[in-house]
Amino acid sequence: MKFTVDRKTWLRGEKTNSYLLRPVDGKKCCVGFFALAEKKFTKTHLKGKFDYGDISKVDRDPFAGIYCINDDPGITDKKRERLLKKKFAELGHEVEFIN
Repeated sequence: MKFTVDRKTWLRGEKTNSYLLRPVDGKKCCVGFFALAEKKFTKTHLKGKFDYGDISKVDRDPFAGIYCINDDPGITDKKRERLLKKKFAELGHEVEFIN
């Protein structure tokens, strides 16, 4: 599946807890963008949740390695985007970053 991450509302690289959708400002981690694009979940499902396992019935969260890349404060966004594109491609998905 192809999906888009909008840099203006993308939650990444902060030293605080990341969310699929952070309630205070509506920012989303990359997996939050993916979950909404899947059209299985709404913003209400994602709000305040930390990972895909919190909203789905999966035994093993397929995005475990992706959260570390998304949330790492020690890498540049250019490197973060490159690594995330690679990880999502390994799962059969294509991510595009805009704005």
